Amino acid sequence: MTEPLSKTTVRVLDELDTRTLEYAALKTWHDNLVKDLGGEKVLSTMQRELIEQATRTKMMLDRVDRPHLPKLAPPPGIKLEGHRTGLRRLLVSLLKMLGAGNKVEMSSGKKKSVPTLDELRQRR
Repeated sequence: MTEPLSKTTVRVLDELDTRTLEYAALKTWHDNLVKDLGGEKVLSTMQRELIEQATRTKMMLDRVDRPHLPKLAPPPGIKLEGHRTGLRRLLVSLLKMLGAGNKVEMSSGKKKSVPTLDELRQRR
């Protein structure tokens, strides 16, 4: 029996051989995403599901980009080849829904929110 990876166990990682570079790269990407979002303790159920979907999409995109990786069996009627742009858009959309990338690292190591256009206009 395998022990859980974390509170945000990613089902897609269970589908991969843990001895492969693909698993290591995807797990690292997942762990970094969780860290960027503030850590496991602050994640909502919705965020956990979006992380699962983003990780699955990242795996499919990696497999389209790197033909030497094992082919993922897509749902019936769906072909991955020729859908790189759609997968990329889906991944970006999921990351936006999660709020990933809207924080900036300061020299002190702390994170602060990126100001909105309205906030920048008010500073003028």
